[in-house]
Amino acid sequence: MSPLIALQDIATVVQGAEPAAVSLLAGGRQLPFVRSIRDLGEKYPCPEAWVTEPEFVAEPGDVLVAFGASECRVNICERSYGVGAAVTLIRRSDPQFPADYLYGLLNAMLKRSSDRFSLLRGAARVRSISTLQVVRHSEQDRQKITLLLSEVETLISLRKSADGELSRLASALAEGLCRMNEPAGTVRVKFSELIQSVGQSATPGRDLLEAGSGIPAERIRSLDETGIWDRLEFEPCTVSEAALRETAVHAGELLLQISRNDSSPLRSCAVPSEFSRGIVCGRGVVRLRLKENVRAGYVRGYLATAAVQAEIRSGLTRSPSLILDPLKAVAEVVVPVPPCSVQIGFCDRIAEIEQLRMTGFRATTEARQLLQSIASEFFN
Repeated sequence: MSPLIALQDIATVVQGAEPAAVSLLAGGRQLPFVRSIRDLGEKYPCPEAWVTEPEFVAEPGDVLVAFGASECRVNICERSYGVGAAVTLIRRSDPQFPADYLYGLLNAMLKRSSDRFSLLRGAARVRSISTLQVVRHSEQDRQKITLLLSEVETLISLRKSADGELSRLASALAEGLCRMNEPAGTVRVKFSELIQSVGQSATPGRDLLEAGSGIPAERIRSLDETGIWDRLEFEPCTVSEAALRETAVHAGELLLQISRNDSSPLRSCAVPSEFSRGIVCGRGVVRLRLKENVRAGYVRGYLATAAVQAEIRSGLTRSPSLILDPLKAVAEVVVPVPPCSVQIGFCDRIAEIEQLRMTGFRATTEARQLLQSIASEFFN
Protein backbone atom coordinates (compact mmCIF):
# COMPACT_ATOMS: atom_id res chain seq x y z
CA MET A 1 0.00 0.00 0.00
CA SER A 2 1.27 3.49 -0.84
CA PRO A 3 2.24 5.54 2.26
CA LEU A 4 0.23 8.53 3.48
CA ILE A 5 1.78 11.98 3.79
CA ALA A 6 0.46 15.40 4.76
CA LEU A 7 -0.36 17.80 1.93
CA GLN A 8 2.02 20.35 3.50
CA ASP A 9 4.91 17.93 2.78
CA ILE A 10 4.45 18.38 -0.98
CA ALA A 11 2.72 21.79 -1.27
CA THR A 12 2.46 25.22 0.32
CA VAL A 13 -1.02 26.43 1.29
CA VAL A 14 -1.82 30.14 1.81
CA GLN A 15 -4.97 32.23 1.96
CA GLY A 16 -5.26 35.13 -0.48
CA ALA A 17 -5.77 38.75 0.57
CA GLU A 18 -7.76 41.77 -0.55
CA PRO A 19 -5.57 44.38 -2.24
CA ALA A 20 -5.86 48.10 -1.58
CA ALA A 21 -8.95 49.42 -3.35
CA VAL A 22 -6.82 51.80 -5.41
CA SER A 23 -4.80 48.95 -6.85
CA LEU A 24 -7.91 47.58 -8.56
CA LEU A 25 -8.13 50.71 -10.69
CA ALA A 26 -4.55 51.92 -10.93
CA GLY A 27 -2.48 51.70 -14.11
CA GLY A 28 0.62 49.58 -14.57
CA ARG A 29 0.96 45.81 -14.98
CA GLN A 30 -2.45 44.31 -14.50
CA LEU A 31 -3.34 40.78 -13.49
CA PRO A 32 -6.80 39.18 -13.60
CA PHE A 33 -8.05 39.08 -10.01
CA VAL A 34 -9.69 35.95 -8.55
CA ARG A 35 -11.74 37.38 -5.70
CA SER A 36 -14.21 34.60 -4.84
CA ILE A 37 -15.78 31.31 -5.92
CA ARG A 38 -17.68 33.17 -8.67
CA ASP A 39 -14.35 33.79 -10.44
CA LEU A 40 -13.56 30.08 -10.70
CA GLY A 41 -14.70 28.03 -13.70
CA GLU A 42 -14.93 24.30 -14.28
CA LYS A 43 -11.14 23.90 -14.46
CA TYR A 44 -9.58 27.33 -15.11
CA PRO A 45 -10.25 30.71 -13.45
CA CYS A 46 -12.52 33.16 -15.28
CA PRO A 47 -12.31 36.47 -13.36
CA GLU A 48 -13.61 39.79 -14.65
CA ALA A 49 -11.76 42.21 -12.31
CA TRP A 50 -8.12 43.28 -12.66
CA VAL A 51 -5.53 44.20 -10.05
CA THR A 52 -2.09 45.86 -10.18
CA GLU A 53 -0.67 45.25 -6.69
CA PRO A 54 -1.95 41.93 -5.33
CA GLU A 55 -0.41 40.62 -2.13
CA PHE A 56 -0.57 37.06 -3.43
CA VAL A 57 0.02 36.00 -7.04
CA ALA A 58 -0.81 32.54 -8.36
CA GLU A 59 1.54 31.27 -11.06
CA PRO A 60 0.91 28.73 -13.84
CA GLY A 61 0.47 25.28 -12.30
CA ASP A 62 -0.80 26.60 -8.95
CA VAL A 63 -4.17 25.40 -7.67
CA LEU A 64 -6.90 27.80 -6.47
CA VAL A 65 -9.73 26.66 -4.18
CA ALA A 66 -12.85 28.48 -3.00
CA PHE A 67 -15.90 27.37 -1.03
CA GLY A 68 -19.51 28.50 -1.30
CA ALA A 69 -22.53 27.68 0.81
CA SER A 70 -22.99 24.28 -0.80
CA GLU A 71 -20.11 23.78 -3.24
CA CYS A 72 -16.37 23.77 -3.68
CA ARG A 73 -14.50 24.75 -6.84
CA VAL A 74 -10.95 23.71 -7.58
CA ASN A 75 -9.08 25.32 -10.50
CA ILE A 76 -5.58 25.06 -11.92
CA CYS A 77 -3.89 28.21 -13.19
CA GLU A 78 -2.78 28.44 -16.81
CA ARG A 79 -1.41 31.96 -16.26
CA SER A 80 -0.72 34.41 -13.40
CA TYR A 81 -3.60 35.69 -11.25
CA GLY A 82 -4.02 37.97 -8.25
CA VAL A 83 -5.64 36.02 -5.39
CA GLY A 84 -8.33 37.49 -3.10
CA ALA A 85 -9.07 36.79 0.55
CA ALA A 86 -11.86 34.27 -0.14
CA VAL A 87 -9.57 32.05 -2.24
CA THR A 88 -6.95 29.53 -1.07
CA LEU A 89 -3.71 29.23 -3.07
CA ILE A 90 -1.91 25.87 -3.17
CA ARG A 91 1.54 25.65 -4.75
CA ARG A 92 3.50 22.42 -5.06
CA SER A 93 6.85 22.47 -3.28
CA ASP A 94 7.95 19.03 -4.42
CA PRO A 95 8.71 19.08 -8.19
CA GLN A 96 8.22 15.31 -8.33
CA PHE A 97 4.48 15.90 -8.15
CA PRO A 98 3.14 17.16 -11.54
CA ALA A 99 0.79 20.15 -11.42
CA ASP A 100 -2.05 18.20 -13.06
CA TYR A 101 -1.61 15.39 -10.54
CA LEU A 102 -1.87 17.85 -7.63
CA TYR A 103 -4.96 19.42 -9.23
CA GLY A 104 -6.63 16.01 -9.64
CA LEU A 105 -5.79 15.05 -6.06
CA LEU A 106 -7.19 18.27 -4.57
CA ASN A 107 -10.23 18.22 -6.86
CA ALA A 108 -11.16 14.79 -5.50
CA MET A 109 -10.39 15.37 -1.84
CA LEU A 110 -11.63 18.92 -1.25
CA LYS A 111 -14.93 18.53 -3.10
CA ARG A 112 -15.67 15.42 -1.06
CA SER A 113 -15.11 17.37 2.19
CA SER A 114 -16.46 20.77 1.11
CA ASP A 115 -18.92 21.01 4.05
CA ARG A 116 -16.06 20.69 6.50
CA PHE A 117 -13.85 23.36 4.94
CA SER A 118 -16.63 25.84 4.08
CA LEU A 119 -17.14 26.48 7.81
CA LEU A 120 -13.51 27.49 8.31
CA ARG A 121 -11.95 30.87 7.58
CA GLY A 122 -8.43 32.23 7.02
CA ALA A 123 -5.65 30.55 9.01
CA ALA A 124 -7.98 27.80 10.29
CA ARG A 125 -8.81 26.74 6.73
CA VAL A 126 -5.14 26.85 5.71
CA ARG A 127 -4.15 24.62 8.66
CA SER A 128 -6.94 22.15 7.95
CA ILE A 129 -6.10 21.84 4.25
CA SER A 130 -2.34 21.67 4.95
CA THR A 131 -2.75 18.65 7.24
CA LEU A 132 -4.84 16.62 4.79
CA GLN A 133 -3.49 13.10 4.48
CA VAL A 134 -2.79 12.14 0.87
CA VAL A 135 -1.45 9.02 -0.79
CA ARG A 136 2.17 9.19 -1.93
CA HIS A 137 2.08 7.26 -5.19
CA SER A 138 5.23 6.16 -6.93
CA GLU A 139 6.51 8.36 -9.76
CA GLN A 140 5.37 5.78 -12.32
CA ASP A 141 1.86 5.68 -10.83
CA ARG A 142 1.69 9.48 -10.71
CA GLN A 143 2.48 9.67 -14.41
CA LYS A 144 -0.17 7.06 -15.25
CA ILE A 145 -2.80 8.78 -13.11
CA THR A 146 -2.01 12.21 -14.59
CA LEU A 147 -2.24 10.86 -18.14
CA LEU A 148 -5.53 9.09 -17.46
CA LEU A 149 -7.11 12.18 -15.87
CA SER A 150 -5.85 14.33 -18.75
CA GLU A 151 -7.39 12.02 -21.36
CA VAL A 152 -10.82 12.10 -19.69
CA GLU A 153 -10.69 15.91 -19.31
CA THR A 154 -9.77 16.24 -22.99
CA LEU A 155 -12.84 14.15 -23.83
CA ILE A 156 -15.04 16.44 -21.70
CA SER A 157 -13.52 19.52 -23.33
CA LEU A 158 -14.15 18.20 -26.84
CA ARG A 159 -17.77 17.41 -26.02
CA LYS A 160 -18.31 20.85 -24.51
CA SER A 161 -16.79 22.40 -27.62
CA ALA A 162 -19.17 20.41 -29.81
CA ASP A 163 -22.12 21.60 -27.70
CA GLY A 164 -20.95 25.19 -28.10
CA GLU A 165 -20.98 24.78 -31.87
CA LEU A 166 -24.50 23.33 -31.77
CA SER A 167 -25.63 26.23 -29.58
CA ARG A 168 -24.19 28.73 -32.06
CA LEU A 169 -25.92 26.87 -34.91
CA ALA A 170 -29.29 27.21 -33.13
CA SER A 171 -28.67 30.94 -32.59
CA ALA A 172 -27.66 31.37 -36.23
CA LEU A 173 -30.90 29.72 -37.37
CA ALA A 174 -32.93 32.10 -35.21
CA GLU A 175 -30.93 35.14 -36.32
CA GLY A 176 -31.25 34.16 -39.98
CA LEU A 177 -34.97 33.51 -39.81
CA CYS A 178 -35.92 36.45 -37.60
CA ARG A 179 -33.54 39.23 -38.57
CA MET A 180 -31.85 38.65 -41.90
CA ASN A 181 -34.44 37.02 -44.15
CA GLU A 182 -37.96 37.51 -42.87
CA PRO A 183 -40.35 35.23 -44.79
CA ALA A 184 -43.36 36.67 -46.62
CA GLY A 185 -46.30 37.21 -44.29
CA THR A 186 -44.14 38.11 -41.31
CA VAL A 187 -45.60 40.69 -38.94
CA ARG A 188 -43.70 42.52 -36.19
CA VAL A 189 -45.47 42.91 -32.85
CA LYS A 190 -44.51 43.65 -29.26
CA PHE A 191 -44.03 40.60 -27.07
CA SER A 192 -46.85 41.72 -24.78
CA GLU A 193 -49.28 41.43 -27.72
CA LEU A 194 -48.41 37.74 -28.21
CA ILE A 195 -49.73 36.74 -24.79
CA GLN A 196 -53.13 35.14 -24.39
CA SER A 197 -52.94 34.58 -20.63
CA VAL A 198 -50.48 34.62 -17.73
CA GLY A 199 -50.42 31.61 -15.39
CA GLN A 200 -49.72 31.52 -11.68
CA SER A 201 -46.60 30.12 -10.01
CA ALA A 202 -46.69 28.00 -6.87
CA THR A 203 -45.66 30.00 -3.80
CA PRO A 204 -44.74 28.76 -0.30
CA GLY A 205 -47.41 29.19 2.33
CA ARG A 206 -50.24 29.47 -0.19
CA ASP A 207 -49.78 26.60 -2.69
CA LEU A 208 -46.87 24.53 -1.36
CA LEU A 209 -47.73 22.28 1.59
CA GLU A 210 -45.83 20.02 3.96
CA ALA A 211 -45.08 16.53 2.68
CA GLY A 212 -47.99 14.12 3.13
CA SER A 213 -50.61 16.86 3.41
CA GLY A 214 -51.46 17.26 -0.28
CA ILE A 215 -50.76 15.99 -3.81
CA PRO A 216 -47.15 15.04 -4.71
CA ALA A 217 -45.79 17.18 -7.54
CA GLU A 218 -42.53 18.52 -8.93
CA ARG A 219 -41.41 22.14 -8.94
CA ILE A 220 -39.17 23.94 -11.44
CA ARG A 221 -36.93 26.14 -9.32
CA SER A 222 -35.09 27.79 -12.21
CA LEU A 223 -34.71 27.55 -15.97
CA ASP A 224 -31.58 26.18 -17.59
CA GLU A 225 -29.56 28.65 -19.66
CA THR A 226 -29.79 26.32 -22.68
CA GLY A 227 -33.60 26.62 -22.74
CA ILE A 228 -33.89 22.83 -23.21
CA TRP A 229 -36.78 21.25 -21.29
CA ASP A 230 -34.90 18.01 -20.62
CA ARG A 231 -32.12 20.02 -18.94
CA LEU A 232 -34.41 21.43 -16.25
CA GLU A 233 -33.95 20.30 -12.67
CA PHE A 234 -37.06 19.42 -10.68
CA GLU A 235 -37.52 19.06 -6.94
CA PRO A 236 -40.31 17.14 -5.18
CA CYS A 237 -43.04 19.23 -3.56
CA THR A 238 -46.56 18.88 -2.23
CA VAL A 239 -49.45 21.09 -3.38
CA SER A 240 -53.16 21.34 -2.79
CA GLU A 241 -55.58 20.09 -5.44
CA ALA A 242 -56.70 23.64 -6.19
CA ALA A 243 -53.10 24.86 -6.46
CA LEU A 244 -52.26 22.06 -8.89
CA ARG A 245 -55.14 23.11 -11.14
CA GLU A 246 -54.10 26.76 -11.04
CA THR A 247 -50.31 26.52 -11.17
CA ALA A 248 -49.46 23.36 -13.17
CA VAL A 249 -47.64 23.95 -16.45
CA HIS A 250 -49.34 22.89 -19.70
CA ALA A 251 -48.07 21.81 -23.11
CA GLY A 252 -47.30 24.69 -25.42
CA GLU A 253 -46.70 27.25 -22.68
CA LEU A 254 -43.67 29.51 -22.61
CA LEU A 255 -41.70 29.86 -19.37
CA LEU A 256 -39.64 32.98 -18.61
CA GLN A 257 -37.11 33.90 -15.95
CA ILE A 258 -34.52 36.64 -15.47
CA SER A 259 -31.13 35.44 -14.20
CA ARG A 260 -28.09 37.33 -12.91
CA ASN A 261 -26.04 36.00 -15.83
CA ASP A 262 -24.66 39.13 -17.50
CA SER A 263 -24.24 37.52 -20.92
CA SER A 264 -27.71 35.90 -21.13
CA PRO A 265 -29.99 37.46 -18.53
CA LEU A 266 -33.27 36.26 -20.09
CA ARG A 267 -33.96 32.53 -19.85
CA SER A 268 -36.92 30.91 -21.55
CA CYS A 269 -38.21 27.41 -22.19
CA ALA A 270 -41.07 25.96 -24.26
CA VAL A 271 -43.11 23.25 -22.55
CA PRO A 272 -43.17 20.19 -24.87
CA SER A 273 -46.34 18.42 -25.95
CA GLU A 274 -45.38 15.30 -24.00
CA PHE A 275 -44.23 15.54 -20.40
CA SER A 276 -45.17 14.13 -17.01
CA ARG A 277 -48.04 16.05 -15.46
CA GLY A 278 -47.98 17.49 -11.97
CA ILE A 279 -45.21 20.05 -12.60
CA VAL A 280 -45.45 23.57 -11.16
CA CYS A 281 -43.22 26.63 -11.41
CA GLY A 282 -41.41 28.19 -8.48
CA ARG A 283 -41.32 31.88 -7.66
CA GLY A 284 -39.59 33.94 -10.33
CA VAL A 285 -40.61 31.66 -13.21
CA VAL A 286 -43.46 33.08 -15.31
CA ARG A 287 -45.91 30.87 -17.26
CA LEU A 288 -47.40 32.24 -20.46
CA ARG A 289 -50.03 30.90 -22.82
CA LEU A 290 -49.39 32.46 -26.25
CA LYS A 291 -51.95 33.21 -28.94
CA GLU A 292 -52.93 30.43 -31.35
CA ASN A 293 -50.83 31.68 -34.26
CA VAL A 294 -47.62 31.76 -32.19
CA ARG A 295 -45.47 28.76 -31.29
CA ALA A 296 -43.66 28.89 -27.94
CA GLY A 297 -40.60 27.09 -29.39
CA TYR A 298 -40.20 29.75 -32.07
CA VAL A 299 -40.52 32.64 -29.61
CA ARG A 300 -38.06 30.97 -27.26
CA GLY A 301 -35.54 30.71 -30.12
CA TYR A 302 -35.97 34.40 -30.94
CA LEU A 303 -35.61 35.50 -27.32
CA ALA A 304 -32.28 33.63 -27.12
CA THR A 305 -30.69 35.70 -29.91
CA ALA A 306 -27.81 38.00 -29.01
CA ALA A 307 -29.72 41.13 -30.01
CA VAL A 308 -32.65 40.42 -27.67
CA GLN A 309 -30.35 39.45 -24.80
CA ALA A 310 -28.48 42.74 -25.27
CA GLU A 311 -31.79 44.64 -25.21
CA ILE A 312 -32.82 42.91 -21.96
CA ARG A 313 -29.39 43.51 -20.45
CA SER A 314 -29.64 47.21 -21.28
CA GLY A 315 -33.09 47.39 -19.67
CA LEU A 316 -31.81 45.72 -16.48
CA THR A 317 -28.96 48.22 -16.31
CA ARG A 318 -31.45 51.09 -16.40
CA SER A 319 -33.95 49.42 -14.05
CA PRO A 320 -32.39 46.65 -11.89
CA SER A 321 -35.79 45.93 -10.29
CA LEU A 322 -36.87 44.30 -13.57
CA ILE A 323 -35.01 41.17 -12.47
CA LEU A 324 -38.07 40.47 -10.29
CA ASP A 325 -40.52 40.97 -13.16
CA PRO A 326 -39.53 38.96 -16.28
CA LEU A 327 -42.78 39.80 -18.05
CA LYS A 328 -42.24 43.54 -17.72
CA ALA A 329 -38.59 43.17 -18.76
CA VAL A 330 -39.52 41.58 -22.08
CA ALA A 331 -42.89 43.26 -22.75
CA GLU A 332 -41.57 45.90 -25.19
CA VAL A 333 -39.36 43.54 -27.24
CA VAL A 334 -40.55 43.54 -30.86
CA VAL A 335 -40.90 39.99 -32.22
CA PRO A 336 -41.11 39.20 -35.97
CA VAL A 337 -43.84 36.54 -36.30
CA PRO A 338 -43.76 34.55 -39.57
CA PRO A 339 -46.58 32.22 -40.75
CA CYS A 340 -47.24 29.15 -38.56
CA SER A 341 -45.75 26.77 -41.15
CA VAL A 342 -42.43 28.62 -40.96
CA GLN A 343 -42.52 28.62 -37.15
CA ILE A 344 -43.16 24.86 -37.08
CA GLY A 345 -40.29 24.22 -39.51
CA PHE A 346 -37.98 26.28 -37.30
CA CYS A 347 -39.09 24.36 -34.18
CA ASP A 348 -38.41 21.03 -35.93
CA ARG A 349 -34.86 22.10 -36.83
CA ILE A 350 -34.21 23.32 -33.29
CA ALA A 351 -35.58 20.04 -31.88
CA GLU A 352 -33.04 18.09 -33.97
CA ILE A 353 -30.22 20.25 -32.66
CA GLU A 354 -31.43 19.85 -29.07
CA GLN A 355 -31.49 16.08 -29.41
CA LEU A 356 -27.84 16.19 -30.45
CA ARG A 357 -27.05 18.51 -27.54
CA MET A 358 -28.80 16.20 -25.05
CA THR A 359 -26.77 13.25 -26.35
CA GLY A 360 -23.66 15.32 -25.76
CA PHE A 361 -24.82 16.38 -22.28
CA ARG A 362 -25.35 12.77 -21.25
CA ALA A 363 -21.96 11.74 -22.62
CA THR A 364 -20.29 14.64 -20.80
CA THR A 365 -22.04 13.70 -17.56
CA GLU A 366 -20.82 10.13 -17.93
CA ALA A 367 -17.28 11.39 -18.58
CA ARG A 368 -17.41 13.59 -15.46
CA GLN A 369 -18.60 10.63 -13.41
CA LEU A 370 -15.73 8.58 -14.82
CA LEU A 371 -13.33 11.38 -13.87
CA GLN A 372 -14.62 11.45 -10.28
CA SER A 373 -14.49 7.65 -10.11
CA ILE A 374 -10.87 7.60 -11.24
CA ALA A 375 -9.96 10.40 -8.82
CA SER A 376 -11.71 8.67 -5.89
CA GLU A 377 -10.08 5.33 -6.66
CA PHE A 378 -6.55 6.71 -6.73
CA PHE A 379 -6.73 9.49 -4.16
CA ASN A 380 -9.00 8.15 -1.40
